[in-house]
Amino acid sequence: TNTLALITGDNISGAAVSSFQNLTLNAAGALVTMTGGQYNAFTGTITAAGAADGVTFTDGVTITTTGVTAAGAGIETYALAAGTTNAVTLGGTGLATQTVAGSTGTDVVYATLASATKAVFTANTGTDSLNITGGVTGAFEIGTGATGAGKMQVTGLENLTITGASTANALTLT
Repeated sequence: TNTLALITGDNISGAAVSSFQNLTLNAAGALVTMTGGQYNAFTGTITAAGAADGVTFTDGVTITTTGVTAAGAGIETYALAAGTTNAVTLGGTGLATQTVAGSTGTDVVYATLASATKAVFTANTGTDSLNITGGVTGAFEIGTGATGAGKMQVTGLENLTITGASTANALTLT
């Protein structure tokens, strides 16, 4: 198993990168740049050293729950590529804020209630959607000023879909 270790400012988007299963951001606050294909090629563990780590994509990206390619729980910020279609499945569990900065293209964020807690989705122009699966099983707030546990801050959203069994708990849209 091979691990690619990156630090703040590293930009591998123009590099031919292969045979690395794991990605590690070695410094707290590491901000790196890569293509969506490069990110999805990491089939092992994606880890980050501390708070405020982020990945900026230079092209369209689809980060799904297939394998381990969901957004790494230790990476707090994902900046999506402009003018293209992007899909991100949040990988956090409410322990740290996970932010997705939308692009000028079509952006879709997939989340469960657990991964949406404390998350921030700042949509941009284009058609932007939030899909929460597994239903709402506790008090939860979605809105422009929602922050903290049990809340997801969302701005500029065009579509909201919630699927799965929901109980009689409160969902607040602000």
